[in-house]
Amino acid sequence: MLSYIAHIPHSPLLLKQISKDKYKQYKKTVDAIHDIADDLYSRNIDTIITITGHGTGFSEAFTINFSPKYDCDFSAFINYDMHPQFFGDSYIASVIRRKLCTRYPISSITTNYLDTASGMAMIHLSQNNKNIHVVPVTHSLDRPRKLFSFGSALRDILENIQKRVAIIGLGDLSSDKILTVN
Repeated sequence: MLSYIAHIPHSPLLLKQISKDKYKQYKKTVDAIHDIADDLYSRNIDTIITITGHGTGFSEAFTINFSPKYDCDFSAFINYDMHPQFFGDSYIASVIRRKLCTRYPISSITTNYLDTASGMAMIHLSQNNKNIHVVPVTHSLDRPRKLFSFGSALRDILENIQKRVAIIGLGDLSSDKILTVN
């Protein structure tokens, strides 16, 4: 069942190991993300579906990453020696693909690395629950109306899943990036 929805920034600067001395500038944002993590824990969330435009994907299709385990790789930003590992939820990923592939272009990939946005989110959101699973989804570059339609269909599917699921949108929060659906 769909139990939680949130949208958080995706910046790797929200990780202290990357932002270092400037981490204090992001403290309020990180604290707000930790409040979301507390909510996820209190609601006994089993799986987080991350939705981002920064993952591996295709401009004309939604992409679901199927993998039993994921590592985080922040080497593009820093020599990051902590490599947390997360577990995938192939059941939920397969249900999403099977039920939506006739209405939306959906591709599947298998890579054992989370995209940077999903990795940052999972590090913060799993602080209370190290056994939480993840299904990384990269959205297409379609018009906002199509993205909204996909999200609505995804919601309908997740309402009938027996696991407790959260959807976490990852992206920019600046006012010039806000999408509107006409």
